[in-house]
Amino acid sequence: MNLRIAYRGTLERTEELDAHVRKQLAKIIKFLEQEQGPATIDMVLDGHPNHAHNSVHLHIITPVFEVVAVREDQNIYQVVDKVTDIAYVDLHKQKEKLVHDKKNRGPHRPA
Repeated sequence: MNLRIAYRGTLERTEELDAHVRKQLAKIIKFLEQEQGPATIDMVLDGHPNHAHNSVHLHIITPVFEVVAVREDQNIYQVVDKVTDIAYVDLHKQKEKLVHDKKNRGPHRPA
């Protein structure tokens, strides 16, 4: 599992924020540990100098799944929560679709 957390703009890395990000990503990491193959999680936290909005960009890549979630808000902690929740739900939707497609594949359809 390759995890990268980057801080850009006016946003400074603090232990509290880093711990919050890692806590939120834990559920995604646990989900991805059950999947085969390498997984890459990139999270970019960006503080904008010209306005009060902070943005978070989360990109998850595996051999089977690819999820991109981007949100913007004033409170960086709320944005991290929103983005990780969106990505987690999207991963589950993709997994359900994959399982559904495998179950519905008949003998006449190639793998």
